[in-house]
Amino acid sequence: MINVREVISNGGTHDVSVEFVETQSIIISNDDLNSTVEQVKRRFKLPDQRTAWTAIAVLMNAGAVNDKKNVNIKRTIGTIQVDSPTLNAVIKNSFSGRIKIRQFARILSDEIFITISGSKNPQPGFLVNDLEKNFPIEWDAIKDPNKKYWACDFHNENKNCPSEIRELLVRRFDARFRTKK
Repeated sequence: MINVREVISNGGTHDVSVEFVETQSIIISNDDLNSTVEQVKRRFKLPDQRTAWTAIAVLMNAGAVNDKKNVNIKRTIGTIQVDSPTLNAVIKNSFSGRIKIRQFARILSDEIFITISGSKNPQPGFLVNDLEKNFPIEWDAIKDPNKKYWACDFHNENKNCPSEIRELLVRRFDARFRTKK
């Protein structure tokens, strides 16, 4: 994976890609990524691409990855309020519907983690309370000080996410979706 911060500041030279278990390969080129970040910048009237990327990461980490529910997550970046419906519309438009919001987050999951964990006021992933509640013993046993920033379902296939956290994310998914018939 590339470092989005470098792509934004230097133009980058590599494509971002991810392989899914379903053997589906999706690629986001640097041009597409930079165009999307630029569209977010313009849509929210943010001062620069770095701030726009931060807005994307913050909203994704807060749960803006569900495009099927009526989710309206709002955060303030500097003095500007950003929201998930607007972000989701920009991403859908930017990729002409060829990738879903959650796929976008999966592709950039490492960069989202780096941005969130390195920010001045990092917020935990949107599933931290759910994981603490449903797997209290396992969650408490994880000693990674950054575990709360990995607590997003788009990290469940991320090889850089600690395996104990990925396992809890998969167990949560299985309990919610695979056991219901």
